[in-house]
Amino acid sequence: MLMSCVQSITSQETRQNSTVEVPLLDNQQMPLVVLFDTTQLNQVLKNYIIKTVEETTDQRIPIIKKTVIEDIGYGVFTVSRNGLYFVSSTVMANRGKYLHCHLWKNNQSDVGIFGTDFSTGTLNTVMALKKGDRIYAKHDDNKADEQMYGNHWSMFSAYLIKNSIKDIGYEPGRIHERPAFTASMRTDSTLHSNEIIKFDQVWLNMGNGYNPTTGVFTVPRNGLYFVSSTVMSTVRHNLHCLLWKNNQITLGLFRLNYSSGTLHSAMPLKKGKIIYIKHDRGAEETMLGRHYSMFSAYLINEQ
Repeated sequence: MLMSCVQSITSQETRQNSTVEVPLLDNQQMPLVVLFDTTQLNQVLKNYIIKTVEETTDQRIPIIKKTVIEDIGYGVFTVSRNGLYFVSSTVMANRGKYLHCHLWKNNQSDVGIFGTDFSTGTLNTVMALKKGDRIYAKHDDNKADEQMYGNHWSMFSAYLIKNSIKDIGYEPGRIHERPAFTASMRTDSTLHSNEIIKFDQVWLNMGNGYNPTTGVFTVPRNGLYFVSSTVMSTVRHNLHCLLWKNNQITLGLFRLNYSSGTLHSAMPLKKGKIIYIKHDRGAEETMLGRHYSMFSAYLINEQ
């Protein structure tokens, strides 16, 4: 009979297989050596991990689906697990009508969304959410006689960017999480020529890359990033803006006469590079604040 008294483990490799030498003692205290073939160990572990993930996913999907479906009639998304989420909504106003809405988290108003006269407005934001949080798009209370156009032109969606095993608690200087930020503009602002736009209300700043004082996001880690911005012009004013990467123009944003425009971009960015939204024309153009104009980005994957 062998007693499981393991004194040391030594790895030995050959061309054909991999073995582990394990010294043992029998009842007569005589030394014995047992060789375990570990050639297939990695594949066995890989298969086990894949099977475990598939089984766990199969168990979770009906729960998540049930949670979402139960809230469809109320227009509310109830968060089923802690994590970092990308949330988007597009609304379209009926002909000759305005439409003022805001995204809400639980009982707190977040970024805004606006449509006018048979045109759409879009918001994109990155949010750190906890299980049980409720998010929804809500029409502004003080705006009467406004109409939303349906026929699938207006929509609301959210998806999990990164699952969080630990509590998602947000700290402004947190640097070990996936880089992500969302910021919006509090008040209306008359823009100067070539002015960098400062989105001064910071909703999320994981990695601490965004500076609301300068309006600049400094990339904290190499990778592929999703970048989005929405700007809204005031009544009887045009608004020309551009997304810049360092000193290079990338994409443009334009709106006129109390309407909003949105850009989306996937950008490979290196640590230390900067991106920002910059006004493109002379003075006398005004951007609407009140959280209808916003800027956000998050790391898709590291490179």
